[in-house]
Amino acid sequence: MNTKSTRQIPDEDAGHGAGMIDFPETIAEPVDIVAVDIVFDPVSNESFPLAGTVIHGTHRLQDLIPAFIDVLEKLAPDAHAQLMMQPFGPVPAYVMDEGDDAAWWESTDALYLLEQLHDTLNEHAPDGWYFGSHPGDGSDYGFWEQEE
Repeated sequence: MNTKSTRQIPDEDAGHGAGMIDFPETIAEPVDIVAVDIVFDPVSNESFPLAGTVIHGTHRLQDLIPAFIDVLEKLAPDAHAQLMMQPFGPVPAYVMDEGDDAAWWESTDALYLLEQLHDTLNEHAPDGWYFGSHPGDGSDYGFWEQEE
């Protein structure tokens, strides 16, 4: 239940404190806040909350794989480093040169990499959370609280 109260503030239009106006304040009831593990990224000096959308509105491997790699770098730098140590990287250089039209994006290698990234992100999700598509929207990938 919201209750309204007012406080008086100077009326600047009245000139040099000549008048006061009532300014409404809204007082809201307390809201429950869900505690979520936070990962600190020393490279960017930012905190990374593990809740919600990572990428939305696509099933294209060209979109999902780079987004998942970016999140893995922030979430699990050691796992990211191991992935990047492959002789030619997880995504071959020629694919990056050819762009979204490269045939590699439709290959079994690309599907395997997507599955590997998905599994690794899920393994690093906090207790009680999972990485995957949202239960109500299959194109919304992120970290979601497990339903009991």
